[in-house]
Amino acid sequence: MARCTTFPPVVLMADTTQFEDDLSRGEVARYLRDIAAEFDDESSPMRVTVGNKEVTLQPSPTIDCETEVTERSRMIGKDSQTITLTLSWAPDED
Repeated sequence: MARCTTFPPVVLMADTTQFEDDLSRGEVARYLRDIAAEFDDESSPMRVTVGNKEVTLQPSPTIDCETEVTERSRMIGKDSQTITLTLSWAPDED
């Protein structure tokens, strides 16, 4: 006889904060240095500014890092290049 087991639904909560702007190369460099400085300070949670909002994160000692570079050549219009940097971790609960 087949048995069917029902599990309670898993509820996933996700908060996403996103901001997009055109920045100069210098502004991008400063933004990335600010994020790098927050990773360097392992004694406290990191704070990341996203637009006009500050997000507090709890990075773990080990970070998964993925870098993707896309180069597109177009027959019509301008070519484009994109760098996507994805950093992910399970929050450190200490």
